[in-house]
Amino acid sequence: GHDDTTVFEAGRQVRQFNSLDWVGTIDRPTVVVITNRDRVVRTDQQRKLGATVPADEVIELDSSHLAPFSQPGLISDVVARACSTVAELAPEPKRRWRRLVRRLRRRWHRRRH
Repeated sequence: GHDDTTVFEAGRQVRQFNSLDWVGTIDRPTVVVITNRDRVVRTDQQRKLGATVPADEVIELDSSHLAPFSQPGLISDVVARACSTVAELAPEPKRRWRRLVRRLRRRWHRRRH
């Protein structure tokens, strides 16, 4: 079983986490994903954070916080799309990023089928 005190403390730490102080300083290509039916992190909070991030793309999903588990195909498509966006904007050599994106897409495709 789980130690209830440890689980409670982990939950408390997660609730106290706040990235608003530093997230605006991100200086790399960024994609923000917002889940519209999230019952863990309210949509308005996600949008507030998303507005703070210098995002190159914002993707809104009609899904919950558990989308990686309940809709893995959707999430894999979003991750591939986000990787493509970041790869196009990355300051590093684009060829290396494109190879990485192709590799990720193949892996996700294999997992889905």
